[in-house]
Parts: sequence; structure tokens; C-alpha cells
Amino acid sequence: MKLAEQIEQYLLEQTRRLFPESPDLDDAETVHRMRVASRRLRVGLEFFADGFDPRECRQLLRQIARLGDALGVVRVLDVNLTLLRGGSVRNIPSNRAEQLALLRKRVPPRTELEELYRAMTTAKIASRVETLVVQRRGKTDGLAALADLRRVLRRCLERFDEKHREVAFHKLRIAVKKYRYGLEIAETVFGADVGGRMESVKTLQELMGTCHDVEVLMERLPKGPLKKYFAKEHRRRYETVKKFLDGGRRWVKKVKLDNE
Repeated sequence: MKLAEQIEQYLLEQTRRLFPESPDLDDAETVHRMRVASRRLRVGLEFFADGFDPRECRQLLRQIARLGDALGVVRVLDVNLTLLRGGSVRNIPSNRAEQLALLRKRVPPRTELEELYRAMTTAKIASRVETLVVQRRGKTDGLAALADLRRVLRRCLERFDEKHREVAFHKLRIAVKKYRYGLEIAETVFGADVGGRMESVKTLQELMGTCHDVEVLMERLPKGPLKKYFAKEHRRRYETVKKFLDGGRRWVKKVKLDNE
């Protein structure tokens, strides 16, 4: 398969996953899959932006970001509920009340998500993305695009090493996420041998994600036993992230792509 066809196939697959027909937005897994597809599609469009109409690409990226943000709000509440339903916290006083409160909070953002999705379907956003992808022209410097993501990741790692603060943590988490999808593109589209980088980056993304999940939940909880429990859990997960980073960083090494 030619490179242009591989690029098209990858981006169209993410578009179909983001815009499934009649998605069940009450289903947590559906929301999760759509949110992941929105991230992959945004990174993919940015990765191959040199072959797109710049104005149309920017507009579509903004629309995809809007949908991704709306999916994210609902997804965060779903994750919060999963954490509260965990076996180790079932017997903590007020837990049931907090679950019910979060379920009630989920209703407005879920309704807004449904309205936004309907509006984007009416505006044929998916069709516009497909047209943009199919009409793509030019040669992509995949090595340079991946190097840009890697450069941002390295800078975020350095800043996190200097100051273990919340802002540095979240910037690193986002950089790790984007680099993971960049590696995925390098492997899937360009046939690059990413070695053990992919698994390492996925592991780090998951560790940082679970740490962030607890942090977000704590912001919603009132003072009490439940919040104290999750404060302790957050410290444990944060230390796990630091331990992983202290264990070596071979996954940040450069990747060699096949001839493009």
C-alpha cells in the first residue's frame, strides 16, 4: 500500500470512530472510545498538516477539539463514578451520597454532548474531515513531525524534573499522550520499528492518567474520610509515576522511519 493510502486509511478510521452512527452517549465505553478517537484524529491531522488546506484544517481541528472537550467532561464523571464504586471505598461514610451527586452532575454535560454531536452531524463535520483527508496533497516529513512531538516531550520532562509541580505534571501528561499517538502513526503508517517505546509510553500515560483521575475527583469531594482516602491514593499513584520515570527513559530515544 502506498504511503498516501496508508495516511488516508489511518485518518478515516479515526474519523469513523469519532463519528459513529447513533452513538449511545450513556455508555461509558462509547464515550471513552470516541474521546480517544478525537485525540488520535487531532494528532494525525497535525502530523500530516503539510498536505492539507491550512484554513480548513484549522477550522476542523477547532471543531474536533470542541467535541473532544465535551466528551472529556462526561468521561471524567464516568471515571469519578468508577473510582467511587471501587471495592476498597464502598464502606466509607457518604460514598453513596457522592455517587448520586455525580450521577446528577452527569446529566447536563451529557445533554450538551448530545446536542453538540447532533449539530456536528448536521453540519457534516465528518464529511468535511473525509474530504480534507482524501484531497490531501504533498509529501509528509514524518521524521520531522515525530521529532517535534519528541522535542516537546523532552522539554516537559526537563521541567518536571526541575519542579515537581501540578502544572509541570499536566503539561508532561499531555506531551506523553501526543507522543504516544505520534509513535502509533510512525508504526502504523510509516512501518517504523518503535521497539519497546510504545509499551513504555502507554504505561506512563496510563500511570499519569490514573493519578490525574484521582486528582480531579478530589476537587469534587467535600472534606471528610472519603477525601482523605483519595488524598492518600493520589500520593501513592504520584510516587508510582516518579518511580517509573526514575527507572530509565530509553523510550525517549529517536525513532528511525522507513524511506518515505
